[in-house]
Amino acid sequence: MTVVHPGVWIASISLLLSSVGYAAGPPAGVAMPVETAMVKRDNLSQRINAVGNLLANETVVIRPEISGRVADIHFKEGDPIKKGAVLITLDQGEAQARTAESQAQVQVTKVSFDRASELIKRNLISQQHLDDANAQYTAAIARLNVNQELLKKTVLTSPFDGIAGLRQVSPGDYVQPGQAIVTVLDQHLLKAEFQVPEIYIAQLRNGMEVTLSSDAYPGKQFSGKVYAIAPGVNATSRSITLRAKIKNDDNILRAGLFAHIDLQLSHNSKALVIPEEALWPMGDKQFVYQVFDGKAKLTPITTGLRLNGKVEVVAGLHEGDQVVTGGQMKLRPDAAVMSINAAAKPDSKSSGAK
Repeated sequence: MTVVHPGVWIASISLLLSSVGYAAGPPAGVAMPVETAMVKRDNLSQRINAVGNLLANETVVIRPEISGRVADIHFKEGDPIKKGAVLITLDQGEAQARTAESQAQVQVTKVSFDRASELIKRNLISQQHLDDANAQYTAAIARLNVNQELLKKTVLTSPFDGIAGLRQVSPGDYVQPGQAIVTVLDQHLLKAEFQVPEIYIAQLRNGMEVTLSSDAYPGKQFSGKVYAIAPGVNATSRSITLRAKIKNDDNILRAGLFAHIDLQLSHNSKALVIPEEALWPMGDKQFVYQVFDGKAKLTPITTGLRLNGKVEVVAGLHEGDQVVTGGQMKLRPDAAVMSINAAAKPDSKSSGAK
């Protein structure tokens, strides 16, 4: 038994009708064979594919604020470290000596100030002598504070929980202020930075879902959400930059990786959809031939998204309505039609036509 596709039937019957003078359609009372489809509810998502880079949630290069010799290194490269953990200790000899000297000076000037305070009560010294003693005591305290801060700067600590990178110094090295020593990265949460064309700017918002994949881990996907959108558009690329936070609980992703980003702009789990073949455009408006009581009704509709051969119907049709998807060329409004696709189930009581 030979199976003939419905589209072939339509072409053959149309050719036969044309040969007997029915090019504009069959005569009254003769049903035109057409292919049809039902208006259904379906998941419809608008997505954008982009590429981007992964950034650490936090990253910092540890640099000394003072010069000095590296006395001790307290971390191992690649090891996790806690906030406040000591990473590097510079030689503290000079800083400790200056601090001790300042402490002694504070004690001496305090004794002088206390003595002057007693003497002024008995009018044995002038107010000038008391003011001088007070000034010397205050200056000594200030010098002590400075030297204590310098002593603190000989100890370099981690500002947050993270992973220690590769160190750039060795014990005994003499370092200068601002010299890079080691990078600390917080990678339990990563930032995916990517760009999308400016035409989508009105649809962008924080909280949008993204799916990320990397060539480093074929077949594995990571999820996240947009948390930041750049306030301006790049004038050169006509695109806008977004950042999404990606969970990295397994710590397998690394900052700097190239990433493929799938951004979900919108999602409707109950969208009314029809096949794209059902559209019958006229000027700037869209119509479909809707089957009702065995006749083709030309129905105006409002469309939304078009994805993978499906068209979202925003207005004009209802779920369960039947529309023509093949054979429209030979149709005219109110023409009698006959569905020839076996899957179609005509519903003469469709609610879409009035």
